[in-house]
Amino acid sequence: MASYNGINLDYHKIEEVVSLLHDAHENLLPVLSNLRNRVNTLVDDGMVFQQSSEVIRTTYNNFDTSLLAAVKGINDFSEMFNGIKENAIQFDQGISSSLQNNS
Repeated sequence: MASYNGINLDYHKIEEVVSLLHDAHENLLPVLSNLRNRVNTLVDDGMVFQQSSEVIRTTYNNFDTSLLAAVKGINDFSEMFNGIKENAIQFDQGISSSLQNNS
């Protein structure tokens, strides 16, 4: 990791990671939905136990809820990094405009 004394922002690197995180979020949601549907179908029609099928379903659905929260976290980081970049650009432009107007 590079050491900086102050602030250093590489907008290209930020945009690259924002895009990777966003794409991961978009790609994972349908996979998780498909898995949830397949597990629910399995315990309905392919692996039916009198007592434990509903427990299996509930346990998996709780696990799925945790996964969805984690995937939302991926998107939250994407939005946060993008917001930091946008705010930095606006801040930099504001300083430049202010100095140009005062000269």
